[in-house]
Amino acid sequence: MWTNGSGFFYYGDCQQGDREATAEELAAWESARTKASRPQSVSRFQARTALLNAGLLEQVNSLMANPATPTIAKLAWADAQEFRRTSPTVLAMGAALGLTEQNLDELFMAASVIEA
Repeated sequence: MWTNGSGFFYYGDCQQGDREATAEELAAWESARTKASRPQSVSRFQARTALLNAGLLEQVNSLMANPATPTIAKLAWADAQEFRRTSPTVLAMGAALGLTEQNLDELFMAASVIEA
């Protein structure tokens, strides 16, 4: 992959004045591309189905039945029509389930392609 030094990356033949992209530039480009392609929200049905498919739905239901779970999380689980990837509740529930940022991204990506 080549770069012209202005943040533009391309494949193919190197043009005069361009140079091969460094490993750091490629990593930054890939990270930005991945973040841009991540779904930012999914529907209630998509979220629940993705959790079911990942074997996590029963854990979430148990977490919601736990008296120590914050009321806001319980309300969101019961009433939210969509779940946003960056919401504090989603992040807290992911942490309570032991999920990493990558796990959450993968769940949202899986959920985003589910159709009823």
